[in-house]
Amino acid sequence: MATREEVTAFIAAEFPQTKCVVREVGNGGATVSHEIGPSELRPGGTVSGPVLMGVADVALYVAILGEIGIVPLAVTTSLTINFLRKPAANKNIIGVCKLMKVGKVLAVGEVSLYSEGTSEPVAHVVGTYSIPPGSERVSGTHPQRISGAHPGLEDGRSGQERQVALTRPFGPSWSSSTPGSGNSRHSSRRWRSGGSGGPEARRSSARPGRSGPAR
Repeated sequence: MATREEVTAFIAAEFPQTKCVVREVGNGGATVSHEIGPSELRPGGTVSGPVLMGVADVALYVAILGEIGIVPLAVTTSLTINFLRKPAANKNIIGVCKLMKVGKVLAVGEVSLYSEGTSEPVAHVVGTYSIPPGSERVSGTHPQRISGAHPGLEDGRSGQERQVALTRPFGPSWSSSTPGSGNSRHSSRRWRSGGSGGPEARRSSARPGRSGPAR
């Protein structure tokens, strides 16, 4: 397990771009807050969806680190959000995470998001994180101290950039980009032509001069 102080120090060192503040960690959960300003708003005077999803993602990450220790390459594999109410434009967003299950390779949790000072959630999120095999707790938070966990950890990039580069769920044909603070993510799959069962394979299986299917 990791303490609030340890998780806070790690987040500050590896994700200096985030505006999320760790308030509580432990007992299978975490609470984070995100200050809301003009850059977090969308037309209509409300907090944008990517900001809400980002707060939930950080809350999940923090809760998991608090449970299993500092494992930098624990990464998001799924995130589902339901927007329930309009967030206030002049109040911070609070993310309260409760872990539902923590296994050897996957951790699942839910996050309720609130406008600070209100009791009704503005959104509800369920997310899953992948935990790398053979994970061990990292002592220290400076990138140079995180040795042996993965070769990519020593390439000089920020922690968030390293995680995106090293997490390819569908191999080379999967591309992922994480703009800004990493709080909103967009992924796309590009399927190669050919391959077993692909268009090239079907064309090559037909006999020349025959209009019907190959027997």
